[in-house]
Amino acid sequence: MRRLLIGLGVIVVLLIVAVVALPFFIPVDWVKEQAQTQAQTATGRQLTIAGDVSLSLFPDVQIKANDVRFANEPGSDVENLVTLKSLALDVALMPLLSGELEIKAFVLIEPVIYLESRADGSANWQFEGQQATTDGGTDGTDGSATSSGGGLADIRLGDVRIENGKVTMHDAATGETTEISAINMALNLADLSSPFAGDGSLTFKGETLTLKIGIDAPNTLLNGGASDVQFKLDSGLMTAGFDGYLAQAGTVSGKVDLSIPSLATLMIWLEQPLDPASPAPDTIKVGGTIEMIGDKISFTGADVAIDDLKASGDVSVDLGGDRPSIVANLVSEMLDLNP
Repeated sequence: MRRLLIGLGVIVVLLIVAVVALPFFIPVDWVKEQAQTQAQTATGRQLTIAGDVSLSLFPDVQIKANDVRFANEPGSDVENLVTLKSLALDVALMPLLSGELEIKAFVLIEPVIYLESRADGSANWQFEGQQATTDGGTDGTDGSATSSGGGLADIRLGDVRIENGKVTMHDAATGETTEISAINMALNLADLSSPFAGDGSLTFKGETLTLKIGIDAPNTLLNGGASDVQFKLDSGLMTAGFDGYLAQAGTVSGKVDLSIPSLATLMIWLEQPLDPASPAPDTIKVGGTIEMIGDKISFTGADVAIDDLKASGDVSVDLGGDRPSIVANLVSEMLDLNP
């Protein structure tokens, strides 16, 4: 027994040494070449890793790459679909061997993404060979995902970040281009049965917006169930929030709040300026509980403030039938709005 234990110990040590030493025997150029070849095969696009690459397999699988570029489709005015100043991926080795994906770190530094849609409905993020696998069928499957075949049993997210990202969206049919810059996001998910949290900020049309989102049961929601959800949007132009219940079937229930300090300023930012000749409110505040089930929407316990006018009560909307119906029971300090 003693010799057996010693023998097993020696084997374990040799395996550890082999795993630690393996990266030293794998040429970095070979790693680059394999990544670029696989990307070309899978998408028909060129992946270029122009900067340094480092690889480690123990105690975690760690990959770092600098100056990464993923080509746009041929004929586009913009050379690359995605560029990255650098990326770093750290995956725990031992959980991976047992079928669990634990991403200890995944950091994208200065990602720049260019998305373009065309008048015929096609887009530059659709790749060669994608049609056969997404339309159901030439790959020998029915197009549906299954849990068999050696898939990962769980996923965990640690330090997942985007730093100073930029997304440009161009609609060739209308000629409109939308740009979102200074994207900084952080995501956290201990495992699929744990709450998901994400927060960050971005700049859109010169205005900085901060975002926070929480999903208490992400796995349940992804599998067709329901979960408590929290959302918060904050900027100098408006604040909006939701704290309640969301089901994949379409049911929504929870508390909402909205505050707009200047409607005119907000509409100018949205490039939909108000007509100066038409009367319009300046400040708007709304709070209450919303419930959406099918075609029916109710807003109860509502508190509404439009400039100096304040009202409270309930509103219900039924979008079913030939004509939508709206029933409101609101009481104001200035007038009674009950039907």
